Amino acid sequence: MSRRAEDMQSIKPNIIFYPGGLVEPESYSPLARELAKRGHRVYVAEMPLNLAIFGQNTVGNWVKGLE
Repeated sequence: MSRRAEDMQSIKPNIIFYPGGLVEPESYSPLARELAKRGHRVYVAEMPLNLAIFGQNTVGNWVKGLE
């Protein structure tokens, strides 16, 4: 296996949580920490009124801010 293929296998996907259903973003902290320990980058978006329906494009706005 080439070095590049090995590198690709070691890459962990980013994980983004969209809290909803009136759940506080902090509720995702235990799971987010466990995933981060395993090498994932974990993001928990804050939603208006803790309802994901009101923040549907949150990640899209994050990406635009990085450009």
